[in-house]
Amino acid sequence: TRPLIRPLLAELERRFQPGLSTLTWASMNIDGFLHVLNAGLRAVKELMGRVRDLTENRIERQIRVVGAMRLLDLDPARETLSLDEFLQIQDTRLREQGQRLRARAGEIEEAVGDLVELIGTF
Repeated sequence: TRPLIRPLLAELERRFQPGLSTLTWASMNIDGFLHVLNAGLRAVKELMGRVRDLTENRIERQIRVVGAMRLLDLDPARETLSLDEFLQIQDTRLREQGQRLRARAGEIEEAVGDLVELIGTF
């Protein structure tokens, strides 16, 4: 997300510029500067909260689920299997897990798209 928020941070830095270069304690428009600065900070804080929420709850959670998936069925309590039985069980398991993995990947992809859109529309 860091490259995506660079323009946002540049805009925030632009809002700081009058305070760094032209305003003094005796300036008459400090209140206006502070209002603009605080509005920008509130907007960034709100956006970052939404980004954090989306990242943690939709992207990272799905990645943890994918990481915990067992692709093979290696139940040690199962009786001894022939090679053909073992291959059949593994083939079935891989097909099932493959479908689940594709679904999770689609959810992650959608969430990343939402993240890019969220930052892009700010």
